[in-house]
Amino acid sequence: MEKCKVLLIFLFIGLVISSCSKSEENYESKIMSTRAATATIITYPTVSEIASNYQVIASMEAAWNNTIYSANNGHRQEYGFFIYYDYSNNKIYPGTIVAGGSISGCTGYASISLGVATNNLQVCAFFHTHTPLNNCSSTYSRVVGPSGTDTQAYDGKLPGLLYDYVGTNGVLYGGHTVSAPKKLYTFGPTRKASISI
Repeated sequence: MEKCKVLLIFLFIGLVISSCSKSEENYESKIMSTRAATATIITYPTVSEIASNYQVIASMEAAWNNTIYSANNGHRQEYGFFIYYDYSNNKIYPGTIVAGGSISGCTGYASISLGVATNNLQVCAFFHTHTPLNNCSSTYSRVVGPSGTDTQAYDGKLPGLLYDYVGTNGVLYGGHTVSAPKKLYTFGPTRKASISI
């Protein structure tokens, strides 16, 4: 009879342990299955915030000075760069200034390719310059501001910033001084569309 009692106690303890283990496994499974994924939404700066950033302003001025230097040396050359936004510390910063192809004379269009952005997640805008016509006669002219090619760049998904001359009624005529008034033009979306990562 004593042996039976001991055996029943061991059996009972075994059932309790087995039952508890099963309950913990189910509990753990429920926790695992109800965990939700979280996402970070990146809201990019507006073009006006980008245009007022002191580092971007300094790089735009440097690119414009390079454009003027080229014009003073008898050729036309655009300069530009990508603009980035580091969302981890809320900082806007300019990329490396690159040069477009050099053109001599007054025929043909100056152009620039900024290449590939160093960080597709952080790139938030682009900037470039248009060239003077100081070495051309007054019979040459062009419309100032962003061109059709400019507005179509990057599928129109990035805000564009441009330094160009003010001109006369929206037209720049040859023979002007390189120090004629310039203007910052903006085009495209007011900000790059937000993304979730």
